[in-house]
Amino acid sequence: MALSTLYYIINDASVIGVTNIISTFCVLLFLGFISYIAIYLNSKKPKLFFVILAATSMLSIFIWNVYARTVQVSDYKVLLEGAYKIATGSFNEGFDKTSYFYIYNYQIGYAAYLALLMRFFGYNLFFIKFVELIYMTGAAILMYKIAKKLVGQRAASITSILYATFIFNILGSSVINNQHISAFLMLVGIYLILLDNTGWTLISGIIFGVMNVMRPVGIIIIIGVCIMFIYKIIREMTWRKYAARLAIFIFTFYATIWTFNAVFIQMNLTPSPISRSNIPYFKLVIGFGAKNGSIFENQTIDARKTNVYNDLHTLGFDYDKYNDECKRFLKQRIRNFKDTSLYLFKKMAFFLGEKDHQYTFALSQEMRSGSFIKILVNIGHLQYLFLILSAMAAVLFKIKRKSTELNIIYILLIGFIFVYLFIEAQTRYRYEAYIFICIFASEAVSYFIDNTKRLLLSKRNEISKSEKR
Repeated sequence: MALSTLYYIINDASVIGVTNIISTFCVLLFLGFISYIAIYLNSKKPKLFFVILAATSMLSIFIWNVYARTVQVSDYKVLLEGAYKIATGSFNEGFDKTSYFYIYNYQIGYAAYLALLMRFFGYNLFFIKFVELIYMTGAAILMYKIAKKLVGQRAASITSILYATFIFNILGSSVINNQHISAFLMLVGIYLILLDNTGWTLISGIIFGVMNVMRPVGIIIIIGVCIMFIYKIIREMTWRKYAARLAIFIFTFYATIWTFNAVFIQMNLTPSPISRSNIPYFKLVIGFGAKNGSIFENQTIDARKTNVYNDLHTLGFDYDKYNDECKRFLKQRIRNFKDTSLYLFKKMAFFLGEKDHQYTFALSQEMRSGSFIKILVNIGHLQYLFLILSAMAAVLFKIKRKSTELNIIYILLIGFIFVYLFIEAQTRYRYEAYIFICIFASEAVSYFIDNTKRLLLSKRNEISKSEKR
């Protein structure tokens, strides 16, 4: 899988003429330079480092938003329309079986959050995007805090600056979606878990519960935290402390979700809990290779009339029949194991290796076909290649040093990648993986810089000794 993924990355990068040895060298030199500067500043003037880190993140996102002039389209437009209706008290789509918000009822959580912003700021995309900017800048700072605990201060400074300057993150910043707030809340929750305190564990369960309401990926978090606590119990032979924390975490996580479910039902936004999907198998159907993502090979017309909508329309919006058809399709694909496994392998290699296409939602067709954007996207892809190779190198270093200590970052990285083996996988869904890959990569970059510096000092000492002779 790793080799196949790298083939996709390198092959895709080499197709575009602007990606040549010189541009690759320039990108690598730039990443190495900012990593070194980050280490130096953080060691000499940590307060200045945080100011520069925040300014770098905020300024790059602000400039991109001014340049892109993003008009929300597709699902993002539908979510804003739904949020406006919730804010003005005219929302009733949660009860309409033919509507977007009944089909994808889990989206009501994020729409309700946007509605809350609209109640404060009005229907003003500038203010909503400004809040997104704060989340993304906060994410870079939190990544420093988390990485400092896991891989040390030097690597932490590299982690945060690599993330703050990662082009695919910047290009996606002007698209109003649930990834930004979800990633920020995830990082808050991880940081609180790492504090290794019962009270903070309780709060982290609440934070992760809110995150799941925004973006329903909580099952990955639950599994990851369970594995982490079980590992600690086995390693330290102290089951009572960690078992109690795990129980507290799971209780507060689900209690938070149930509370939001009850509030949304009470507000007449939905007739049933949004944590229980009306179409629980559709992501699997797409992930297992349904043509056009449809069990009846229907085409998506627009964000409201998707392939799922058209499948449901074919069945008279009988959700039980639709779910039964999904199960039938999945059983068929599992029986055809050879073809299905080959498809899943190719899909995952493409998912991990291709360019992130989030930027296509941020620009008009004319703007995205321009040479400037092609150069930006190409540089972003080289950054991603650099991060992937560095992360792999870090894993090899750990194997060489026989470092087997497991932590939450390793578990969640595997979880957030592995889950897309079975469900719908688009390159813009790598958002969480970028975060964890940056932390991995920073270890290798720090190791390389240290050894390069040591080698240069050694050479200089040798020259100095020879001159004295």
